[in-house]
Formats: sequence, C-alpha cells, structure tokens
Amino acid sequence: MSLFKTHYNDDTYDGQGAERSGARMEVISHSWEEGEMSWKYPHNEIHKGNHLIVNDTQAALFYSSGQLCDVFNRNGGEGQNVILDVRNIPFLSKLINKPWGETSWPCDVFFVNLVPFREMYWGTANPVNILDSSLGDYPIPIPIRCAVQYGVRITDPTMFMREIVGTTHIITTEDVESRFAGTISSKFSVVTSTLMRTRNISALDVNNYLEDLSSAMGEALQADVSKYGMKVESFQFLNFSPDLEDANVKGIYEARAKRSQLGALGMDYRTERQLDIMQTAAGNEGGAGQMMGAGMGMGMGFGMGGAFGAQMGNIAGSMQAPPPPMPNAVMFHVYLNGAQMGPYNIQQIQQLIQTGQVARDTLVWTNGMPQWAPAATCPQLMNLFGATPPQMPPISPMP
Repeated sequence: MSLFKTHYNDDTYDGQGAERSGARMEVISHSWEEGEMSWKYPHNEIHKGNHLIVNDTQAALFYSSGQLCDVFNRNGGEGQNVILDVRNIPFLSKLINKPWGETSWPCDVFFVNLVPFREMYWGTANPVNILDSSLGDYPIPIPIRCAVQYGVRITDPTMFMREIVGTTHIITTEDVESRFAGTISSKFSVVTSTLMRTRNISALDVNNYLEDLSSAMGEALQADVSKYGMKVESFQFLNFSPDLEDANVKGIYEARAKRSQLGALGMDYRTERQLDIMQTAAGNEGGAGQMMGAGMGMGMGFGMGGAFGAQMGNIAGSMQAPPPPMPNAVMFHVYLNGAQMGPYNIQQIQQLIQTGQVARDTLVWTNGMPQWAPAATCPQLMNLFGATPPQMPPISPMP
C-alpha cells in the first residue's frame, strides 16, 4: 500500500530554515503487500519539497533517463526521512536544466524490500530420475518426487534492480520462484547424485540425510542467487519420495530384502550362487550327485557354519569359479544421464545395451581415444549392436 499525501500551504516549512509559498508537499513512501520484493513509484517526476520516507527494511533507488542517480538506505539500518531539495540531494542539481525547471525533476523511484523472504517453494512437477548404483556397477534410474521450502534476502538492491526488476512496476516472490525453478531443478540431480556417491547410499536412503542434502543444495544455489544481488537464507527439503510403484524401486527393495536374508545366514550373493550350483549337481543322476546331495543336507544342517558345509562351498567354488579377468582388458567410460559412469568392460557394456541404457549414439571413451565418440563407432563395441541388413535389391517383375 502506497502513501501519497499532497499539501498546498501558503507557508510550508521546507526543512532548510526557509519558508516558501504555494509549495507542493508530497510524501513518497511505500508499505509492502505480502510477497512484494520491489515496487515502482507511479509518477515519473518528483517535486521540490517532496518528503521521502524510507523504512529501515527498505532501500529507495532514483533513476533518471535510465541511469541510477542515488540509493537511499542501501544496506538497511535506521531508515531515512528526507525533504527533496538540491541543497541536501546533490544529484538533483544535475537535473535543473531539464524542461521541468528548478522545482520538478524527471525521475523514477523504486523501493526494494530488504527483509528475508523465507516462504518460497519449489517441487518436482514430474518425477526426476536419479541414478542409483547401490547394488553394483550398473546404475538404475529411480524416479524421485520432492518438495522444498527456501528463503532469500536482497543484499544488493542495485544488482537486484539491474538483473531482476528492470522497469517492472512490481516484483513478487512468485516472480523470483519462477526465475529460479530451472536452476534448482538442474542442481537437484547433480547434488543428490554426488551425496549418494560420497556417502555410498541408495536413493531410497536419502531421507536419512535430508539435512546434509539441504545444506549442499543451499550452497550450490547461492552461487547463482548471488548474481542477482541476493543471498540464500534457508533451504529445506519438505519431502523426498521415490515412486514406490516403479519397477526399479520395487526391484531394489526386493534385492535388499534378499541380501538381508542371506546376511542372517552368514552368506552373500556369491555363496548363494554356489548353493544353486550345488543343488543343481545334487539333482543329477549318479553317485556324484547323490554324494553331493548328502553333503548339502549335512551342510545346511550345520547352518552353513560347520566344516562340512564350508568344504562343500569350497568344492563348488573350485568347480564353478569364474576365470580371472584377462590382462589389459579394454575398459570404457560411458556418459549416462548427464554423468560420467564406469569404467565398464565389454561384457558389462553388452548388458547395458541389452537393458536399453546404452544406445548406438551413447558417448563412450577408452584409453587411446582422442575424444568421446558414439558407442556404435568404436571397433570394440560396434558388433554388440548387431548388423544392420543391407538395402533389398530391386526385384524383377514376374513375366
């Protein structure tokens, strides 16, 4: 709400120790509506004797012909109460030769709100995929929805005017939220992925680290907000939720439940595979299979903790253990979803192709390549995509 009070008095004191006749006294001030960050005084001229009131949480900026003339209460403080006159406002003397004469000056006045704005919001309109590598080397996209409340404060009114306001009459928090929505969205994926990698956690566990994620996001956002004359006052995640109906999310939960079951038996995934092999062998005909079946029964009877069970595991491991990797195997780095992943060997790349995560045009790099290149152009990988059939030859018409 603006305050404009005009007085026409025969004898009005101008605050400079002299009286004048017929002077126009107008109060230039502004009381903020909720969410207002800046406001423009509706007239494009000011008059000698105008009364400027700037509160302690405001700054007032004067512009003439698009150029900044002066800033009142730039950093906040006790506020200012000023009678506009060339004797106490030096820049007005530069405007005296304008057509308005010595009693009026062409000037635009903007008020900027210096209080913290702590109720600003951002959220995911659609789920954002975050790559989760908690189950191994193969990243799994996990769809995440989240909501954030954050706060900013204007620290440089001049920069805020130049970068955000321009000539707009009113700027609100909704305008600034819209301006920063894309920035927050892009930083969200990068910062979350970095936290998961450094803490070695799954996207399903991020809720236990929301304070750390909030702090990291606030710091990342500050680098951009400062370019607009503002400072991030607060940043807090209100919600961080994976899509529980998504097949990948269900798969991770199932894998973790199975891992817990194996852990309770003192086993891991390799041990489980050995058991599968032993069970297959035990089902085969012949004395070897019967002896293996007997050993399986005794081993399981000891909870896989006895000597016989360990011996059977060692036998199966020696029979079925995979060979060590070939020396000097070619390893590739892969650019997936905006991040460098890997390195992966040829077999792992083939699995990524089969699951649709690596396509012909996916960028890859290995030692010896001068730069990143599409996967289908690499001699070591091109055969993994299958041959493209040649064009059909022309068929002669039947006689």
